[in-house]
Amino acid sequence: MRKARVIMVAAGVCGVIFAAGGATAALASIPGTTGVIHGCYRTAGPHTLSVINGQTCPSGSTPLSWNQKGPAGPGSYTQPAYSPGNSQDVAPGAMVSVTATCPVISGTTGYATGGGVVTYNGPASSDPSLHAPDLRMIDSYPSPGSAARNYNTGWTATMTNESTSQTESFQTWAMCQYAS
Repeated sequence: MRKARVIMVAAGVCGVIFAAGGATAALASIPGTTGVIHGCYRTAGPHTLSVINGQTCPSGSTPLSWNQKGPAGPGSYTQPAYSPGNSQDVAPGAMVSVTATCPVISGTTGYATGGGVVTYNGPASSDPSLHAPDLRMIDSYPSPGSAARNYNTGWTATMTNESTSQTESFQTWAMCQYAS
């Protein structure tokens, strides 16, 4: 009796290993050898997407296919750099925009991945303490450059001075990345 039980357990373990191996083989064929994944999108009822392997889509479904890998990007970006723009005085009641442009480093134009402003309580020429209580940000956004129109080469900020008597100032900065 004991010998029969050992044989049955061994047969069960082999069956599990065989089933797992079959499942692994089935999963390994998606995507196919060309790197394309095929699926079916159900157009009626619950809109579901099913990944298929060498099958045709059932009635009421639309076939879809896509690549496992997308197109290559422009390259990895490294070498972050901080690029401050010029300080700009803002007269009472005025509105001013300033752009910080990513510098060209080793012949490569930088890509602005972020930016912001630093404010000063007084005119920039007097090197005042930080914090301008009456400056309000209107805009802060990446700005396209003229040398590389397909991506943003600087950061622009627009500020307004709500004071009736105090000139305040700000400086825009850009965080720049460079292709490696």
